[in-house]
Amino acid sequence: MSSPTKEKTSPKLLTAYAPGKVRCQMSWYMVNSYLNLFYTDIVGLTGVAITIIVATARSVGSSVIGIILSAAVPKVMLKFSVNPIINPVTGEPSADAHGYLMAAVIASVAMIPVFWLCAAGCKEKYTNELHSSAPAEKTSFLQNLKSLVQNDQLLMVILVIVAGTICVTGRYGILTYYVIYVVGSFELIGPVFTSMTIGQLVGTLTVPFGTKIFGKKGYMIIMNVIMATGFALLFFFPSNNKLVICGLSFL
Repeated sequence: MSSPTKEKTSPKLLTAYAPGKVRCQMSWYMVNSYLNLFYTDIVGLTGVAITIIVATARSVGSSVIGIILSAAVPKVMLKFSVNPIINPVTGEPSADAHGYLMAAVIASVAMIPVFWLCAAGCKEKYTNELHSSAPAEKTSFLQNLKSLVQNDQLLMVILVIVAGTICVTGRYGILTYYVIYVVGSFELIGPVFTSMTIGQLVGTLTVPFGTKIFGKKGYMIIMNVIMATGFALLFFFPSNNKLVICGLSFL
């Protein structure tokens, strides 16, 4: 039996590709942060109302669609794979580049009407507050950056968003690699990520009374400790126990 061929990837490609997911997640975190500011400063909702009403509703919707996507996307990838990669140990197929591309295209096209539906149902107009007759002050990028650095609270928010994005995307990347190349089962990606999104949904539904009992900071720390513990325990159990892997991914 011939030895497997070792393929090399250019450092330039790796440098460009690796932060891609981080940049994507950062954009979404910034949009969410903007929405929170919009509801507090313009609409007039309190922070507690946002946590319980807006953020919870958004997280529930995200979890529900995440469950569907986690179960469906790996099958779509395999369906559109021209030359599936066969694992030499387990014999299970993995998606090729064409499968990944088609799944990304289908998901991207499917997002367009969803965004339109969200815009149609959530459109709000606050013309007097948002469009003042006074000319807007023009500031340069360096001035904005200087103002950001001088605002310690806003700077802390930005740093926390960056750190949180790196941690979450790092977990997803390591878990995906572990399931595909250590466990040796590409099709297990669906059940694992479905378990994660179900756990996310359960956690979201506990936010109202959890924050009421422990406070927002305390409950966030508790949930993060549970998530980190479940992820770390994955590496202390045999990689062939798929039920345990899905159960710990739920945390």
